[in-house]
Amino acid sequence: MDLWRRVSATLEEEIGRGTFPVGARLPPSTVLAQRFGVHQHTVLKAISHLQSEGIVRVDRGRGTFVVLQPIGFRLGPRTWFEQNLLENNHIPARRILSIATIPAHSDIAIALDLPDNAPLLLATLLGEADGLPVYLGRHYFALDRLPGLEAVFHDLDAEGHDQIVFQDILARAGISDFQRKTVKIRGRIPETNEMHYLQIGRGVPLLETVITLVDARGIPLVHAFSAYCSDRIELVLDL
Repeated sequence: MDLWRRVSATLEEEIGRGTFPVGARLPPSTVLAQRFGVHQHTVLKAISHLQSEGIVRVDRGRGTFVVLQPIGFRLGPRTWFEQNLLENNHIPARRILSIATIPAHSDIAIALDLPDNAPLLLATLLGEADGLPVYLGRHYFALDRLPGLEAVFHDLDAEGHDQIVFQDILARAGISDFQRKTVKIRGRIPETNEMHYLQIGRGVPLLETVITLVDARGIPLVHAFSAYCSDRIELVLDL
């Protein structure tokens, strides 16, 4: 077996048994070369192979990181974050980073069919799988259609709650049935704050969804922009 294949196979085995868990940074190539008694170029070829297999991610200037095997995230009318992760045997968590009451304007007002300056609750949420960040979302809630929602979010924020489940939250605002009406998907590079919260480098592209949720009568309730790590999530259109 070629030397680089031996190095690659050993690292893959160690990653598989948890010596290097998801999110961990591998030792520098110089350290690995010394450990295996090979040239640094041999280690770099092994790491390149692991990257091509989706096992590690190389962030220039930051290092090589073990990645989560992409989770199939189904986007259907009524498939949700927690459901997707649980079906893939991952522990979901979603916590509040910030909340603010703002006036509706431009595209947000149009998407929610609201007049300009109608009150919105903007909740910025971080979604995690097994403690690893997988998405950062900006969610705009139409407050006039969701009585009591602002108090619900403030209570959850004060408690430091990490189980923000939309079905439960909207139920407390009197909405028992809702679904996605429209979904747009686009790719882009991460912004600085997204790199921070998602723990990624600029070289990791994001998959951003733009989604509008409506109630049983088709009235818009929520307009959301969610940025997913493309090496941790696969978006699957559930038709």
